[in-house]
Amino acid sequence: MNLENVVCGVCSGGKYETVYESAPGWLDADFTPSTDRYGQFGSVVRCRGCGHYYTNPRPAAEFLNSGYQSARDDAYIAESESRSINAYMSLSAIRRFAPPSGRLLEAGCFAGFFLNAARTQYEVEGLELCSWAADFAEKNLRLPVRRASMESAGLEAGRYDVIAMIDVLEHLQNPAAAIAECSRALKPGGILYLVTPDIKGFSARLLGKYWWGLRPSHIHYFHRASLSRLLAAHGFEVRLAKSFGKIFTCGYWLSRIKNYPPLIHRAAEKFIDAAGIHNKFLYIDTRDSLEVIAVKRN
Repeated sequence: MNLENVVCGVCSGGKYETVYESAPGWLDADFTPSTDRYGQFGSVVRCRGCGHYYTNPRPAAEFLNSGYQSARDDAYIAESESRSINAYMSLSAIRRFAPPSGRLLEAGCFAGFFLNAARTQYEVEGLELCSWAADFAEKNLRLPVRRASMESAGLEAGRYDVIAMIDVLEHLQNPAAAIAECSRALKPGGILYLVTPDIKGFSARLLGKYWWGLRPSHIHYFHRASLSRLLAAHGFEVRLAKSFGKIFTCGYWLSRIKNYPPLIHRAAEKFIDAAGIHNKFLYIDTRDSLEVIAVKRN
């Protein structure tokens, strides 16, 4: 596998210090959203210029693109009810800042649950590289989805009132280029909605190298300051930045922590088994996921 050294994705600086280092897990990396494979992520560094965290070195673009295009995630679909609830929570946040109608684009829409919620209010479009997920969104939810990235889609300038990227930015090889394209494609005053892991969040700092966010498919690790800097550089003003909780079944939450220290996993497993609540919905804010709404300046 070819590895490449890269500069900071926020400020393009080349000076950094290593923060976390582990065995690389790229050869058997799982590029699906619901993967429970983490703990082998290579080298995570911090930019000495702006404080952004990123993977360096990392696999070449061909390997990353192939991983996303060929992914399949049946576990993601199995949680369709909870994912739909999470989608409506995101839509509710967007409604506080966005116009009541218009055009909405989701970049990295995967199976389409957020777009399905958003079309109750907006004319929606999706972009998705994963063929399996795009097929699901088109065939099962009847959603318009193009197999393209933000940068390759050739979007019309000023077309959209809202653009959403939910748990996408951390995967992108060039997040600055994607944010610049969002700015170009949004109308003046348009809304950009982002959700991404927060490497400076409470749980991330508490768990250190055991944090779920450290995984082979995540190559950028944002926090409030680095994300705000990136957005400001491309004409956005942050209106909301807060921790983002999610709803899943207890069984799904349990499966997400199987690689945590055994004491944590065993205690949670015993409690869920004793209570018989594997299929019960549970809202948890792990304080390590960041929800941001930014407005494109006129």
